[in-house]
Amino acid sequence: MKKQHSSGFSLTANDPRIHEVHAIQLAMLKIIDQVCQAEHIPYFLLFGTLLGAVRHQGFIPWDDDIDLGVWRRDYDRLLNALQAKIQKEAFEVQSAEFEPQLSVPYAKLRAKHTRFVELGHENLSFNQGIFVDIFPLDNVPEHKLGQKLQQADFFLHYFPIRVKNEGYRSEHKCLQHLYEHRAQKNPAALWQTCRQSLQRWGKPDSKLCIAYPSARADYATSYLLRHAMQATVRLPFCGSYFEVPAGWDEQLRQLFGNYQHLPAPDQRHGHHLSEFYIDHDFWAPVLETYLPAVKPAAAPLSAENSSKPAVSQTDLAAPGQADQEAVRHD
Repeated sequence: MKKQHSSGFSLTANDPRIHEVHAIQLAMLKIIDQVCQAEHIPYFLLFGTLLGAVRHQGFIPWDDDIDLGVWRRDYDRLLNALQAKIQKEAFEVQSAEFEPQLSVPYAKLRAKHTRFVELGHENLSFNQGIFVDIFPLDNVPEHKLGQKLQQADFFLHYFPIRVKNEGYRSEHKCLQHLYEHRAQKNPAALWQTCRQSLQRWGKPDSKLCIAYPSARADYATSYLLRHAMQATVRLPFCGSYFEVPAGWDEQLRQLFGNYQHLPAPDQRHGHHLSEFYIDHDFWAPVLETYLPAVKPAAAPLSAENSSKPAVSQTDLAAPGQADQEAVRHD
């Protein structure tokens, strides 16, 4: 079922197409997991995907993306490894390092032969297929003033990129003038200074880290706890096991508070879309393989029966356990 939003729509848990999205994303997540293990790169499911792993042992039924994070020191190495090993006919590694015309400071693994166009992004020229978000995690200063300065530094370098690449306009004329002036620089140079703005704050042993930009207006509720993420464990997700922060309970409480409480029914939807398409001929083998794993076996958890996480210590996999998925080795 489509949920309408003015001139767009979003997929809900009752729409069978969201299972197809999940099937393709699960295939992409397995590829990322195998590449990370081969390259000895630690990663972790984050945000709604981590919440889904704990509360649903898979996708949140109405969620339509995957969020995972890597430490900044491993970010470029992961993107280069993915770029070398993915099947180019099926997937694309999308990041400002490869495509300066993009407008986000993190990477996406995109599925080709699909369309997943967010409302307002219709005129953007890059591939807008089904995706997995890959966030580099940056250090955060310990004190409130430093945190505010880090945000201001990031905004000063990030919004000129949005002005240049997607026509963003600030409500404040003085800021818009400043952004337009800075947007005259070469796109690659803009991204270089933006990345520098993210990395010059905080210390390597800072207690907090963050994936910029936050989807929340209050950045204080977006910070990640370094001690909860220093080690990883593997939790079940749609019948497979993937890396999560060892301190997943504390991390989820930091992000969501009572994370077992479900949102109101009218908030159970994904991105607002203007276009959606899957080439079923191309993706048929993946859909046949993964649809059985992503379709929920029972009704989604309710607020009444979700007082405890769906996972327990007995669900933890050994650190080396992984499914072996076929990726190209050249």
